[in-house]
Formats: sequence, structure tokens, C-alpha cells
Amino acid sequence: MIKNLLNWFGPKSADTIKSCPTIQGHVTIQLLDHRGKVKTQTEGHNIWTLTGREYLSELIALRAFSTAEAGRGLFRNDRVAYIGMGVGSQPEVSSVSSLVAPVSYDTGSQGTGTFLAVLDTPSVFPASSSSSAITAVQFSKTFDANHYSVGNNSAIVLTEAGLYTDGDPSTNFAVGGVSPDWIDSSFFAPVAYKAFEPITKTPDFTMKVVWEVRFL
Repeated sequence: MIKNLLNWFGPKSADTIKSCPTIQGHVTIQLLDHRGKVKTQTEGHNIWTLTGREYLSELIALRAFSTAEAGRGLFRNDRVAYIGMGVGSQPEVSSVSSLVAPVSYDTGSQGTGTFLAVLDTPSVFPASSSSSAITAVQFSKTFDANHYSVGNNSAIVLTEAGLYTDGDPSTNFAVGGVSPDWIDSSFFAPVAYKAFEPITKTPDFTMKVVWEVRFL
């Protein structure tokens, strides 16, 4: 056992650790009043799920090589395009396979309405203070005053969120077949998951979510 530990902490291990990329996500959620002033904010790191790790592995690989772009074969054509939110919570572990209690943003309830909300485009690549290389991408979505908190006096306590691609998992993640409706997509596995401190969304506020993914 001691020998194994020494091998682990030896020079080869140190070099291996240095070369291993780390995926770090950071989520910021803000409630803004009618003047655009931030009234409530919660933020923190998230987990990149096994579904997300599989997605990245297949995204950078070729199925078939060709010098012409049209002739190349890809494993995945889908991209991170949606965000979904919920009122449940669970540990942030890589095995997360769905939100606990997903809700629709246009009804504020489960069972009906639209669960997946299209992210704002184009995505943003934040500048790095240490390098000119692109090592992060930022996704964002601004929800209207009546999103989630539907009705004049409605309040909803949101506690979880996930990022999703526009690939349909029932057809090997083919693009173009995803239905954003709660009944069709609320059980999808997110590529990234965040459980956060309860934030109460009411019609008095718009809500901005900024989800940054960093490769360290």
C-alpha cells in the first residue's frame, strides 16, 4: 500500500495531474427590478454531469475523416442550447440524470407548459487575464417578469437548474427533434446541473441567469 502511495505522488503522477483538464462551471442568478437594479443574487459552482462528459468526449471526435468539411462524419452535431429550472434539489454529483422537480417557465407548474427555455445567442467567450486563448464560454438567459411567476400575485421558489443540448436523446441526439414541452423534455439528463439557495421569483422581477463553463 505504501509503495502504491509513493507511486501515486511520484513525478510521473504529478506530470499526469498537470496535464488533466478541469471543467469548472459557475452559475449566477439575479432578480432585477423594473429599473434593472439587482435585488437578489445567488451564485456558485456547478457539476458537469456524466451526460455532459460523454457529450464533450463525442463532440471533439471524428466519426470519419475528410479534407472537405461536407465529407466529414461527426458523432455529435448538437450544441448547448437550452436551460431548464425546477423547485427540487439534490446533491451535485456527476450521476445526476434529471432535475428533481422541473417546472415550466410559461406556466410555473409541472405537467404542462414549456420546460426548456432557449438560451440567448450568440454565446460569449469571456476574456482571460492570463492568456489570449479561449478557455471559457458563457451562456445566459433573461426571463420576463411573468416567466415562472405566472399571474399577478404568483411567487415560485426556484432551487435547481440544468443546461441541455438541442439533440434529441431518443434519436441518438439528432438535431431538430427536441420538443421543449414539459411532458416531452422534463426528464432529460442535463449536461450541467446546479442546486442553489432558494430564490423567490415574483412578477415584480425579471430574472437573469449567467452560466459560465471554464476549462482550467
